[in-house]
Amino acid sequence: MRAKGSLEFARSLSKEEREWLAEAAEDPDTLFIRERLPLMHRLVEQNLIMDVYLRQEHLWTDQPPPREGSRTRHREIPSLADAAT
Repeated sequence: MRAKGSLEFARSLSKEEREWLAEAAEDPDTLFIRERLPLMHRLVEQNLIMDVYLRQEHLWTDQPPPREGSRTRHREIPSLADAAT
């Protein structure tokens, strides 16, 4: 049942959104670009990615996120309201 919904979701993605998703597989922070936020929120709604608001080191149970200055920077996830503006 769930696979059918995921297949429909995948088919609903535009060529550009599929390219963004491929980039995000290598570096998830690429979804934090204003025009890509709606895709990120759709992925959260489909339970395909998690919405992690705080990436503070003391909250991690295993390996902390990369430090500032590394390839992937710490960022807060904008809210749905931010994406609409």
